[in-house]
Amino acid sequence: MKTLIYFFSGLIVFLLFSCGPNNFPKSGTVEQTKENYKFPESKGAVNDLENILSENEELQLNGLIDSFRNNIKSDVLLLTTDTIYYFDDIKNYMHVASKQWGRGHAINPYGITIAVSKKLYQARISTGDSIFAVIPDSLIGNILDEKMVPDFKKNYFFSGIKAGLRELGNELKKD
Repeated sequence: MKTLIYFFSGLIVFLLFSCGPNNFPKSGTVEQTKENYKFPESKGAVNDLENILSENEELQLNGLIDSFRNNIKSDVLLLTTDTIYYFDDIKNYMHVASKQWGRGHAINPYGITIAVSKKLYQARISTGDSIFAVIPDSLIGNILDEKMVPDFKKNYFFSGIKAGLRELGNELKKD
């Protein structure tokens, strides 16, 4: 009988220590999920969370995006990221970012959200409902495939993003 008590006591101690302190939830913490994920504070139109753009490149892209807002009345959000955290795909990730930051396609029918991930090898453009009528998904696919991705494959993320923005601007000016 004592042997069984020693055995189970030892087993319990072993299991407690093998789990380690990081495997127990911390008191008062809430597990992060996509439903409660909080994005870092937005830096404006360009949010380079992956740090693939230089400061000068960010300034140039901000200038181009400002011209969208002034000339075409379109609100653009550019987001780079190295992870999509708890989200199923980059589309959901960028949609929630657009809503939380109050810019881009999720809150503005004339909005555009562009997400690029060097690490994940993904890029996506989403448009608000009013822009979708002018630039359908097939044209968005062409802009990505022909204007942006070729530069991304060469590690030229700035020039790919800039080319995509210019092409979007050209299409919107036609309307």
